[in-house]
Amino acid sequence: MKISVLDCTLRDGGYINNWKFPLNQIIRLLESLDKSNVDIVELGYLNDKSAQDIDSTLYESIEHIDKHFKGLLLGNQL
Repeated sequence: MKISVLDCTLRDGGYINNWKFPLNQIIRLLESLDKSNVDIVELGYLNDKSAQDIDSTLYESIEHIDKHFKGLLLGNQL
């Protein structure tokens, strides 16, 4: 049986800090989760009313997420 590990720090942690995470903190967390072999990372929430704030884990679209993280995610195979 294969067990997958999921991390929801950026999603659920946002309830505490109003989804405000400095971009460098998001990147460090993603790199650490990759090194820890976490299988799935929940990056936050889609929210069509959000501003495109780089230091937030509220995203207005999948394209917005791709714009900021696709290279990092593909490069580290997260």
